[in-house]
Amino acid sequence: MKRGERLRGREISETRIRCVAPVAHLFYCCGLCWALWLGSTFGTSPLWAQADFETWFEAWVERQATSGLGEDGDDLAGEELEARWTHFRRLWDVGLDLSRASRSELEDSGLLSPFQCESLWAYRQEYGGLSSLQELAWVDGFPASWIEEHRPFLRVVETGAPGDRPSSSGMRHELQLRARYDVEPSVEGSGIPVGGSLKYQAAGGPWELGLVLEQDVEEPRFPDYAAGYLAAEPYLMGHRAKVVLGSYQLRLGQGLVVWKGFSVGAAGSPSQLLRRGETVVPYRSTDEVNGLTGIALTLGPKRWMWTVALSSRRVDARVDDTFFYSLPSDGYHRTPTEQARRKTMWHHLGVVSTTFRQDRWQVGAQVLLCGYNKRDGRQFRDYRARTAFQGLWANASVDVRAAWSAMQVYGECAVDRRGAVALLTGWEWAPSYPWELALQLRYYQPDYTAPHAGAWASGSAVSNEHSATAQVLWRWGSAGSLAVSGVWVHYPASRYGVKQPSQAHKLRVQLGWNGDFWQGQARWQWTHDPHRSRPRQQGQVQTAWSIPLAGSLQGRSHPGFGKIFVKVQASVVCSQASASTTIGAGAAAGWGRAASVQTGWKNGRWEISAQGTAYHADAWEDRVYLYQRSLPGSFSFPALYGRGVQASLYLQYKPRRGLALTGVWNRTGLSLLCKWGFP
Repeated sequence: MKRGERLRGREISETRIRCVAPVAHLFYCCGLCWALWLGSTFGTSPLWAQADFETWFEAWVERQATSGLGEDGDDLAGEELEARWTHFRRLWDVGLDLSRASRSELEDSGLLSPFQCESLWAYRQEYGGLSSLQELAWVDGFPASWIEEHRPFLRVVETGAPGDRPSSSGMRHELQLRARYDVEPSVEGSGIPVGGSLKYQAAGGPWELGLVLEQDVEEPRFPDYAAGYLAAEPYLMGHRAKVVLGSYQLRLGQGLVVWKGFSVGAAGSPSQLLRRGETVVPYRSTDEVNGLTGIALTLGPKRWMWTVALSSRRVDARVDDTFFYSLPSDGYHRTPTEQARRKTMWHHLGVVSTTFRQDRWQVGAQVLLCGYNKRDGRQFRDYRARTAFQGLWANASVDVRAAWSAMQVYGECAVDRRGAVALLTGWEWAPSYPWELALQLRYYQPDYTAPHAGAWASGSAVSNEHSATAQVLWRWGSAGSLAVSGVWVHYPASRYGVKQPSQAHKLRVQLGWNGDFWQGQARWQWTHDPHRSRPRQQGQVQTAWSIPLAGSLQGRSHPGFGKIFVKVQASVVCSQASASTTIGAGAAAGWGRAASVQTGWKNGRWEISAQGTAYHADAWEDRVYLYQRSLPGSFSFPALYGRGVQASLYLQYKPRRGLALTGVWNRTGLSLLCKWGFP
């Protein structure tokens, strides 16, 4: 799923809708889904059950909707969220061994808070491994509500506790087929208004195989994007290794040199500032921009871990014999101009990294070389001229991380080919389960250039920034939380829209509450960027109620009837002092509000639901984000502004375990998904 799904109300001047080809493609997709169902009825029972995980992850996404998956709190679409789906899906399948997992494995799971990791680690050091999941309740920082919510991810190998899963030595397979028909394509190309994708994954023992094919709406060529990988975790020289051949991502240090993907730190909490995650990860997304293509190897003899990666892939650009003049990043090739730029230039990359680990500290170093096979001929504006990527480029860095009790400090220092420096350091502390505190300092010189960096930054690039971020999180009971965060940024050189050194500040206070059938959040944010606008305040209150009704119809009980459910969402946004107003008496305030009602019925095989949303927000600054039900594994938070009503219909049928057919219709078009898992 690509970024940019939040529409800004662009007017479509002219749209041609072809009738015959879309209908033929839809019949083809439906026939293929039906054929898969017929084939599965004669096979063995699949091992992968998607329904429970999909329900859990959808609820998790809604809880995090404004809690800061992205630094701005509303960046919840695209490849990052798809990667989180894959990460937690794998944990759901294999489970987190609470008795034998290393400290880094506990931290990198993304399930446990820093205090929970330290508390469980200390408990195991004193009492040994857990005997069952029930014993986890005796460990400080694991309330009963948390254990119940995360039980499917947890296991204790020694005793075969309820959280365990039987191991399987055979291969497991999962096939996903998606089809999308757009009524009004946002860009008119030479293809048809039908797109889709195919994803196949097979895993068993130390092996994993993946294949991705994608066709964007209005693309004239099929497939528009193709990628695949073969991953293995064999023993080399008596030590466990990991090899990925094909498409992959790299995550090194704190991201000053290279970081592709997301950090698995607990979302919405101060601990997410510290980058965590596997070093080499297979790339499973349909986003054709952020992956690398080649070979990556990680080998960890004893306490040392070595990583070597080589990548060579074609990228989109406008080129001549010697120079390139543009680097499109959306992956679309729907117009003749975009088609002419399709995969016209080579990009090469090589990385060597090493890390030495102890139980409570680690030190790492990495060197990166990258370049294009043509020179950079782009015309840069003043705010971007210092970071031009010319010829063969190089970055190197050293990172360190250490832990004492429930406190961690970390940092990374990097230098580029020209000698420009970037520094990042941070501190996090979790004195008890309810409390988490974090502080991060960043010093990026204006000239520092790292084309593949993914460290925290206030802008789109890791450069031209001296900043500090502080966060505090307090939980009470199992239902409430209070988060406070502040950001101060000094830009030592010009930036976009500002031709002089400048500063910016942001303060956010967020209150959250969760119950069995309801949840809500209230947020107040103050932003001050004196060189762009006057101080601006914005408040938002969002709440949702889920009402599962008993299996009854017109007052009479029907065993096996299923469950009727009703879900209500409401959000109100109030902003004051935009760029054209001032704070004080008579300051103009804008309002945005939206309400959504979803109702439906489901039983073991069927789910049918309808959702309607009404919204009113006259200004883009007062836009409202509400979760819109979509296909499993796809998550939509469109920006609602203007005045209008949206409606959608959701239908899912599961003829047998492991097979699900899903369709979603709304005013923009029709989406279909077939997911089939089998041994």
